[in-house]
Amino acid sequence: MLRRRKKTENSKISTNVREWETSAKTSFYKEKLETSAQDPRKLHNIFSSLLNPPAPPSPSSLTAEDFATFYTEKIERICQTFTSLPTSPTSHSQHSTTPSLTQLSTVASEEVLQITRSCNPTTCPLDPIPSAMLQTISPDLLPFITTVINGSLTSGHVPTAFKKARVIPS
Repeated sequence: MLRRRKKTENSKISTNVREWETSAKTSFYKEKLETSAQDPRKLHNIFSSLLNPPAPPSPSSLTAEDFATFYTEKIERICQTFTSLPTSPTSHSQHSTTPSLTQLSTVASEEVLQITRSCNPTTCPLDPIPSAMLQTISPDLLPFITTVINGSLTSGHVPTAFKKARVIPS
């Protein structure tokens, strides 16, 4: 009984969405035609796009495996150039007085809040919470966020969940 009701509700929702889509398309093209009524070139372009839509782009023959192989080989080639370089230290590096970084200082809650609020509210599908929402509720989450950040800075360990990224090639 419950399944049948859900199926009926889904069917009604689908019908409503199709009707809304048809109505939106109709009003969109009606307005477009009305505003272009005095310009034959625009009218021709509108009708051409409706009657002869452009063919969809052909699917790429590249796979994720091809992408991964390309970059793996590229990295290997770059690494080989480094191993072929002389390994003896240069005179410049012997006299370098650059201090080494042995530890990172922790951050204050106010600094975390300032950084959180100053960031652009862009969101990635990997984000556990939308950035705009995070900025809104950051004062409430501030002690927890600061603890995680300072824990990473003092231990030198970043949680695996924070190391994921989404790369979209352009």
